[in-house]
Amino acid sequence: MSAAANAVGYDVPNGDFCAYLKGFWKRNLEWRRFGASFKHLRSTNNIVFIEEDLDAARQPNTQFLRWSFGRTLKQQDLASAYTVQFIPDEQGTFMEWSFEGVTCHGVFKPEANVAILNFCLQESMVTITYRVLDANTMAVCIVDVDSEHTPTIQYGNMYRINPSKRVAIGGTFACDEALAVPLQYLLKNAVWNVDVDLQWLRYGSVTDFEEWSSDVVNPARPVDLVLLLVRLSDLEAAHPELQLSKKNDDVVDGPINQFLGGLEQYNTMATAPMVVLLCPCPPTTATRFDAMEREVQSKIGALQNVTMQSSGLLLSLFEQQYTTAFYDAIADKRQHSPYTRAMLNVMSLSLCRQICRLFRAASSRKKVIVLDCDNTLWGGAVAEVGPSGIDLGPRFLSLQRFVVAQQQRGMLLALCSKNILEDVTAAFTQRRDDMVLDLDKHVVATKVNWQPKSENIAQLAKELSLGLDSFIFIDDNPLECNEVATALPSITFASKFE
Repeated sequence: MSAAANAVGYDVPNGDFCAYLKGFWKRNLEWRRFGASFKHLRSTNNIVFIEEDLDAARQPNTQFLRWSFGRTLKQQDLASAYTVQFIPDEQGTFMEWSFEGVTCHGVFKPEANVAILNFCLQESMVTITYRVLDANTMAVCIVDVDSEHTPTIQYGNMYRINPSKRVAIGGTFACDEALAVPLQYLLKNAVWNVDVDLQWLRYGSVTDFEEWSSDVVNPARPVDLVLLLVRLSDLEAAHPELQLSKKNDDVVDGPINQFLGGLEQYNTMATAPMVVLLCPCPPTTATRFDAMEREVQSKIGALQNVTMQSSGLLLSLFEQQYTTAFYDAIADKRQHSPYTRAMLNVMSLSLCRQICRLFRAASSRKKVIVLDCDNTLWGGAVAEVGPSGIDLGPRFLSLQRFVVAQQQRGMLLALCSKNILEDVTAAFTQRRDDMVLDLDKHVVATKVNWQPKSENIAQLAKELSLGLDSFIFIDDNPLECNEVATALPSITFASKFE
């Protein structure tokens, strides 16, 4: 572990490692396999549930925790592996448990925030090291050496997770099969602290409140968030073939008003927030619905439990990343699946953002955004092309606009760049009129030098007196992100802004 990771420490409350461990955890581990394997710690069982074992024999000054592993949070998927006895001592907490008939031992050292568990088995020797990073994160290293002295190593992090959140998703078009795979991938890799259970509403039900409301307003199976993908042209005509049979270009507002009435009903009986994501209509008819979208936005804006994302925002996200078409007329007519794979990727990203916004932000308040400069805030290397040569095109200004908006909402902005300070300062000074981000007005701290970025960020955390888990790091270079993620795993990071 890099020394930078220790710059801002975290102490387990009262040194009570046993209390700290209780709850659900999700593991994000990588393998380096050289021969051995440890069947109870395979990466497929990435959920760990640690709870007090009430069946264990009571003993003075000891506690017993049962460790269970599984693929999901569901009780039927969790298999109990062993129960660990915790024995506190002045020098730390000692641990003892039985595994496959063998007595195993471990110890937690509070001064180092490290626990070491040793499994001395007949066919292998396994050592698991847990390092507490913050209230919700542990770094993990598992070394499994077989009888031939060949090791297998797993390493990564464990994140404390909330109980499973149920998210209902529906669309006015066929979307479940097209979006399921990319959305699940994003949720697996982006939302570590929440286990998300997706529920897809029945195809065609979104236009009828009586149909979809029975799925989301159900006391027996309550949902935590409702996401509706709505194309206004689908509200006017349930299928593209019906749209083609229209005699004129006037918008039929009866079905749209019926849909809005359903949202108003939901607003009065809602048990979970709803987000309506408006999706772009076919290019040949889009302008017909501009006025209707503004009216929809106005009416949804008056609802307390329903919010809306405009189709323009979705198109803007698409155009930042792709130059291809977003609409597939043939698939729309044949399957009522109107969007290209590129647009479906952007829609999945947008859905994931909404889920993150509600669940992740609620459980982990971020306070600082740390920004790289070259090819992140602007295009090109300022030391090579000079301030006049850097690219300040739409995608770079979009990021600047976003982070300034976050700064205005109370977040702190900092720079961390492997660069020459004079060059970076000149870029902000000479191109001030072309930028949204102002170095003097918006940025509270800078680390512009050639030191490892993890060391610079750890120093920023120390100077700002904030925990590393409150930091977000944005850099275009995956290698830099990996360096920071390895040394400072409690930081949220992105290799590009999408």
